[in-house]
Amino acid sequence: MRTTTPAVALALTLSAWLAACSTPAPTVPRNISLSSGKCAQPGYPAEARRSEASGSTEMEFEVNAEGKVTRVAIVKPSGDSPGHQVLDAVALATLRQCSFPATPGFLPASSRMTYLWRLQD
Repeated sequence: MRTTTPAVALALTLSAWLAACSTPAPTVPRNISLSSGKCAQPGYPAEARRSEASGSTEMEFEVNAEGKVTRVAIVKPSGDSPGHQVLDAVALATLRQCSFPATPGFLPASSRMTYLWRLQD
C-alpha cells in the first residue's frame, strides 16, 4: 500500500488551489455604445473664442473592461491655429474623464468620438 507524504499532498493541494484562483484573460471582443458613456460637455475655451476658432475634433479612444478610458488620440484636429490647438486639448482632456459601464471578461474596446466646436452669438 502506498502512502503520500505530507509535502506531496501539500503541493497537490496548492497547485489545485492556484489553478482554481487564476482568472482567464479576457477574450471576448465588444463594441462601445457612446450613448452608454458618461461624458461632460466641454466648455468653449476663452482663448479659442477670442480667436474665433471653430471646427470639429475627431478622436479615437479605448475603454478597458472596468469602463475607464485608457487611451485617447486625435484622428483629425479642429485646425492648425493656436485657438484650434486649445480646442483639441480641451477635447482630449474631456474625453479622458468619460466613463462607460464595466464589462468584466471583455477585451478593451476602441471607438471614435467627434466634438463639434461652433461659436454662438
